[in-house]
Amino acid sequence: MFCVGFPMTYLELALGQYTHATVLAVFDRIAPIAVGTAAISVKFFDKQLLVFGRVFVYLLVTSGEDFIENILVIHDLFRVGVSAVLLLAVSLLLGNDLIVIMVDTFFKSANAFTNQLPWDNCIGMNSRAHCQSVDRDCQNVKPFGILPGRLQQRFYNLARYSDFYTLTVAKWPSSVFMAWIVIIFLGIAHLLATNRQAIIKSISYICMSIIFLLTFMIVLVFVHLNPPKYPALAFLDAVNFKQERGLAMWVDAVVMACTILQLGYGGVIFLGMQNPFFNDLVT
Repeated sequence: MFCVGFPMTYLELALGQYTHATVLAVFDRIAPIAVGTAAISVKFFDKQLLVFGRVFVYLLVTSGEDFIENILVIHDLFRVGVSAVLLLAVSLLLGNDLIVIMVDTFFKSANAFTNQLPWDNCIGMNSRAHCQSVDRDCQNVKPFGILPGRLQQRFYNLARYSDFYTLTVAKWPSSVFMAWIVIIFLGIAHLLATNRQAIIKSISYICMSIIFLLTFMIVLVFVHLNPPKYPALAFLDAVNFKQERGLAMWVDAVVMACTILQLGYGGVIFLGMQNPFFNDLVT
């Protein structure tokens, strides 16, 4: 932390003061991070949009024998296979629940941007957690998902051993499902062995898929989840910004700078540096 954390943090603050710009604009002048990014992104997404179009059109105008002999369509199917195998492998490693959690989080986060039906009384089983009833009958309305509505009531029941059907911890998919994964892996291995350029293309495709997946999940987390207020963040409320701009504010600034330099607070510093940095500690 003393060798890397402090120098990098104060370097970012000094550069932000000197240029009156955000951290992205400052480091973009030093080492342009956007060089080639737009071209790669446009080329990547443009090719992915053409994948299903090529396959669909070629299936309509050709027969099954010519379909196997077409190199372009096989190459497009190779990309789709890499993406599918990547998601399946990650899903298996994380307990076969990754896809289910992503879809569930997506629909839950979409509730914040939608409204309930006009005739919904907010009492039914399918009512959303943020549903608002017109008649203002708050007794039977569900508590909010973010704000605490009432104390939780927990009930405990005695479960006997005869009530359990199985005690297995992990439930693996069917043999057909695993066989398809093995077949796709063998096909990809064959393409990698015969074509050296496929290695670079597959690695770039996997990296782009992982970046897109992580970005998508980060957006969902910030939209849906409400992070709790940890005691370590209490120093943010300790600074009184209404007081006069004297020595006390600078002392608080030094204390804050020394406090936030902990493991896991790099994201807080990064998000804070997205706003223009000035020398008055107020804006």
